[in-house]
Formats: sequence, C-alpha cells, structure tokens
Amino acid sequence: MRNGEIITLICLSLTARYHRVSFEPEGFWMQRGGIFGKSDREMPVFSAFSRMSRLKKEQNRVASQRGLREE
Repeated sequence: MRNGEIITLICLSLTARYHRVSFEPEGFWMQRGGIFGKSDREMPVFSAFSRMSRLKKEQNRVASQRGLREE
C-alpha cells in the first residue's frame, strides 16, 4: 500500500453465503462470502465451485476495478 497498490483480500468460507465487499479502515478491500454463494446479481443462488476455481473467478471479476492483473 505504500506504493499506491490496491490490496484486495478475498475470504471464502465453505458456505453459500452471498459475498459482501467493504473498504477496511486499514486501507484495503475485503471481500467475504461462501465458495458457493452469489458475488453478483447475475449469478444463481448456489454455484458449484472448488475453492481455487472460485478464487480465480473472483480475481478475474474484480481485476479491472482494483487494478489487478488477470492470471
């Protein structure tokens, strides 16, 4: 964060909880939700993902908004 990077922490639980995003006072974005839960309005209520495939999906989804590179 010293160099102006945008930090995003994605915390996934083994649930179908909807995702919530907040900007934390410490200066980073926190996304919390379930591996199987909705992260945007177009998604179904439940989606089958592995932890790693969900993490990659979320990284790609927020890449342009947060200045992340797609991997």
